[in-house]
Amino acid sequence: MPMSSIETLRREYPGEPAWAHFAAVFSADAMNGPQGGTQSLLPDDPGLAETLIGMFGQDGAAGWLNRPIDVLDGQSPAHILSTHPVGCRIVRHALMRTPV
Repeated sequence: MPMSSIETLRREYPGEPAWAHFAAVFSADAMNGPQGGTQSLLPDDPGLAETLIGMFGQDGAAGWLNRPIDVLDGQSPAHILSTHPVGCRIVRHALMRTPV
């Protein structure tokens, strides 16, 4: 039986160094200025919030977090973050696979 997309993302997570390299592209410094709203978007993970804002803009980041995503088996990233033991890794990996 094939693995779910979520299980694939969990198992194939490329690690923290790969995430740090990816996220650095979308940091406030790389985007030429501060990105407000990281605390309200994801207070427990400002680095992930900053990456989302860099990728999608403030409004787009909040929308992306709360809508069903195909690669997350139709679940929202917010749901994965709040219910899965390694939800942060799963969401990070999904972002690293998202075309920008």
